[in-house]
Amino acid sequence: MSRPGLRLEVLGEIRRPGEAPDLALPVVAVAGRSNVGKSTLLNALLGRHRLLRTSRTPGCTRTIQLVSVAARDAAFVVADLPGYGYAALSRERRDSWGPLIEGFLRDTRRLAAVLMLIDARRGPQREEQELLDFLDGLGRPTLVVLTKCDKLPRSQGRAVIERMKGRLAGLETYPTAAAEGEGLDALWRAVLRHVHGVAGRPAPAAETTPARPTGAKGGTRMADDPHRETFLRARDAAQQGRHDEAIALCREILAREPKHRGALDLLGFAHFFKKEYATAEQWCRRTLEHYPDHAYGRKGLGLCLARQGKLDEGLVELHEAMRLEPKFFDPYWDTAVVLRDAGRFAEALEILRRGLRERPDMAGRARAFLTDLEAKVRQTDPTAER
Repeated sequence: MSRPGLRLEVLGEIRRPGEAPDLALPVVAVAGRSNVGKSTLLNALLGRHRLLRTSRTPGCTRTIQLVSVAARDAAFVVADLPGYGYAALSRERRDSWGPLIEGFLRDTRRLAAVLMLIDARRGPQREEQELLDFLDGLGRPTLVVLTKCDKLPRSQGRAVIERMKGRLAGLETYPTAAAEGEGLDALWRAVLRHVHGVAGRPAPAAETTPARPTGAKGGTRMADDPHRETFLRARDAAQQGRHDEAIALCREILAREPKHRGALDLLGFAHFFKKEYATAEQWCRRTLEHYPDHAYGRKGLGLCLARQGKLDEGLVELHEAMRLEPKFFDPYWDTAVVLRDAGRFAEALEILRRGLRERPDMAGRARAFLTDLEAKVRQTDPTAER
């Protein structure tokens, strides 16, 4: 099915937990059992033949594939999750989704929806139900997509679909037949509706990731910034994971305006996500030379130090960011993350709760992280109160 005006770009793969770039664009994750027709449906939905690769051995693909989608009225990222069901991954219980998939679904801050693909001929099996329960526990919006509806007997197809909708009561359900193009328009409209719902609200704080730099130089308003267009191009490139392009554009800005705060911030951001923490640290320090009370810069420096094994130094900077802007939620979140990674669960929980007292509007997005920390605290100290 062709979609005129749709621009697609393969961003790459995530192979290990913690490798995911901070995706400021809304994200639509696609999950399904091996051989459910996931790649076929996605290629048909996006109007491209073989855009997403498939594995010859069912269930053996172990990476998350990312594709940016730019439509006329929306921009988002599709995350194609590894299939399950045939590989050993499916034989375990709830934790079977593994740190890669579970971490991505839990930590992606702008997850607009998860498309849960189910073969209409089989209905939801144990693996599908476990994943649906997991997503429900995270509070993630889920769309059930019934695939291969054209394979159902003509005389029974409608009745089978209606019975399945009954079993999935309370969930948005979309019958499809990718080969025939059936049901794809309705599914596309549903995806855009969820994308618009996320795009219309500010991004919540990200785990170990600076919020996107949005400012221009010093106290200049963005509208008055002579480098506005170049900076927006750099920011868009960073948002889509094209960090080298963002770095080049920021250097272009700094050649003309050495104190451009947005470009300085974005350079630290881009190098951080390339895991070039020492270089990112240098850019954060350069920013703070010009803007010592810049909470974003303090937060970025704290993360860079923590990622280089200098946790205590990093915590000083992160706490300073909280002091400078008590309503800025990112430092609380990121401090909780680095403390969690260091096994200091009770401290992490205390910091996250402190941030939520300042920003109760973040409670929904912090729900999964908060629950995870509470569980870890109980495991390490059974006498601890929630």
